Amino acid sequence: MLSISLFICFMIFIFAPLEIYLAQKEEFYFGGSDVVPFAILFFVASFVASLLALFVIGCISLKVAQIIAALVAFVGFALYIQGNYILADYGTLNGNPIDWSMYRVEGLISNGLFLVLIVLGIVLVRKVPLQKLLSALSGIAICIVLVQMVTLVTLFIQKDGLDKEPIYYTTTKNEFNYSKEKNVIVLLLDNFDSAVFSEVLQEDSDNEYAGILEDFTYYPDTLGMYSATDFAIPQILTGEKYKNDIPYGEYVDASFESSPFLNELYEEDWDCGIYSTQLMPVLENEDMIENVEKVQLTVSSHRRLAEYMYKFVGFRYLPQCIKEYCWFYPDDMKEMMRIKDANGRRIFDWNNRNFYEDLDAVEVNKDKNAFHFYHLEGTHSPFTMDEDLNYTKETTSIQEEAKAMLKLMDSYFAKLKEMGIYDDAAIIVMADHGFHEYHQNPIFMIKGMQEQHAFTVSDKKLSYDDIQSVLKNVKDGQSADEAVLDRDNGERIFYFYNDSHLKEDSYSEDIVEYTTFGNAKDATALKETGVRHERW
Repeated sequence: MLSISLFICFMIFIFAPLEIYLAQKEEFYFGGSDVVPFAILFFVASFVASLLALFVIGCISLKVAQIIAALVAFVGFALYIQGNYILADYGTLNGNPIDWSMYRVEGLISNGLFLVLIVLGIVLVRKVPLQKLLSALSGIAICIVLVQMVTLVTLFIQKDGLDKEPIYYTTTKNEFNYSKEKNVIVLLLDNFDSAVFSEVLQEDSDNEYAGILEDFTYYPDTLGMYSATDFAIPQILTGEKYKNDIPYGEYVDASFESSPFLNELYEEDWDCGIYSTQLMPVLENEDMIENVEKVQLTVSSHRRLAEYMYKFVGFRYLPQCIKEYCWFYPDDMKEMMRIKDANGRRIFDWNNRNFYEDLDAVEVNKDKNAFHFYHLEGTHSPFTMDEDLNYTKETTSIQEEAKAMLKLMDSYFAKLKEMGIYDDAAIIVMADHGFHEYHQNPIFMIKGMQEQHAFTVSDKKLSYDDIQSVLKNVKDGQSADEAVLDRDNGERIFYFYNDSHLKEDSYSEDIVEYTTFGNAKDATALKETGVRHERW
């Protein structure tokens, strides 16, 4: 019985979390040394507790204790098979709840596995002498533990140990420190769909939102470049497109190095701050982006980290009928991201509420011109924010989150006005991609420097293919309509791929090129060109 307890406790509390961490080490920002202490603690506590429970039950009835141990072993074998050999693909955990009705076959296999092994255990307990059965089960259990130990050692060697090397990441250095002269500000609100924003504007009978957006020109017919964030953010900042020909990390490094806009900012001695949770480049010129720093990352709460890691374990090892209770949005873990030996430094967090509450930190102390790029959570799923920027346990809607973004903009613009820098600032409010259909229609609006007029809606056709020119033009003092390039008489290109949360050394799923001559929100006008950047 001791070996069966060892098998179950070792698999769940040691092997499972460490194997998940090591196998996907590149996707986690924290080190394995953040995982090991609570893994050992839970293993020891559960092992001792299981032995005590079996001892107490054995004192009352040895046969009952033996039956329980045998049945637990069969459940353990089901967990082992499920977690290591029946790995259904439930898609990217990107914040959208899983539609379990699409996985009925996987559910039958998963739930059937547990049912069959439990029934088999009951039958064998009744038919086979308990001592012989327990001896056989104990032998299998010990063999599995040895296999798992070898697996962990192999992964440990392959992944160069548990901990990660320091990486380049975006800190909050000078996050709200603006120039006394000129400022160019990009407020990128993730997943904010232009069609959703238009709906919200139509509901605004009191013109409250038009008052918030005074001086801005809104372009509802804007076609993005990519369907998800991985490539959208680098393309916006650099103009470079990804063709699936090199690993993602190499693309990020090369695109930032060659960016016309970022290089021009550096040559003209602008301070450049890019505040995003996306993968940041390793640049030869480390002075190009002032807040990308080499740091060692850890977590603010090991209790919460344990909760998330064992949800990963549950999602992988439990039968499908229970998996949904272990689902969570992995990006929520980024809220715990901290710098080890920080000395006052903080990692940038895209959380909407944090940005909103930190606006009191706005200061105007820079003598240089400044470019600030903020990539915020925006209206990203799961939709759990109400229109007052409060996160709730209940599901809200993308419309409520859109209204929350208007409240955030209102407070942010008011703070810039209070500090006397709003008029001299060029501000772009945009999204990396939309939400509906192919995610092709992101929100996009501009206020140029010294631009003053009522909120305006323009029917110009825009494309993110021209984004580098637009950024340069607003930097050079052009008004909104002067800065944009109208694609009224030409086709526009868009690339669709499945959201994949790419790692440095990975490639994307197939990237499909579309073209359109129609309105950006009309997904039926998008036609495949035949160009497809296939997974390398």
